[in-house]
Amino acid sequence: MNWHDEYRDLAIRNGIRAAWSQPILTNDQEVLGTFALYSSEPREPTDMDLAFLEGAGRLALIAIERQRSQQALKIALDELRNSEANLRQVIDTIPALVWSTRPDGFTDFLNKRWHDYTGFSPEESRVRGWQPSVHPEDLPRVMAKGRELLASGEPGEDRGASSPS
Repeated sequence: MNWHDEYRDLAIRNGIRAAWSQPILTNDQEVLGTFALYSSEPREPTDMDLAFLEGAGRLALIAIERQRSQQALKIALDELRNSEANLRQVIDTIPALVWSTRPDGFTDFLNKRWHDYTGFSPEESRVRGWQPSVHPEDLPRVMAKGRELLASGEPGEDRGASSPS
C-alpha cells in the first residue's frame, strides 16, 4: 500500500510498516467500508494474510448487512404500528359497532363504540367474546351470517334484524 506522506508518518510512529486492505462491498457494489490488516514489519502479504483479509471482510459484510436488515425491520414495524394506530382511531370513530372474529370463534378486535354500547371492558370482552352482546333471538341469524361469510371467504357485514336475509 502506498501511503500519503502525512499518513505514512503517522503509521510509522504507531509501529505500522505494512498494510493491506479490502473494500467491503454489497452485491450491487456499494462500499460499506474497508477491512485492513496491518503488520509491524515491512513485508508482502502471505496467502494466509490474504485469505484472512478476505474472510474477515466477508464476516464484516454479513454483520453490517444484518444490522441494516434489523434496522429496516424496526423501521417497518414502527411504521406498521403507526398505521395500525391510525386505523384503530378511524375505526373507533366511525358510527358502527365493529369487530373481527377468527374462524375458531376467538374475537381478535372490538372497536371502542362496541365497548361503549355493550358496557363490556376490553378485559371482559376477551373473556366473554361478542356473543353476549347479541340479543338471544338474533344470535342464530348472526351466527348463520358468520358461517356464510366464513364459507365464502369474503368480508361482510350484518346490518341487523331489519336487513333482508
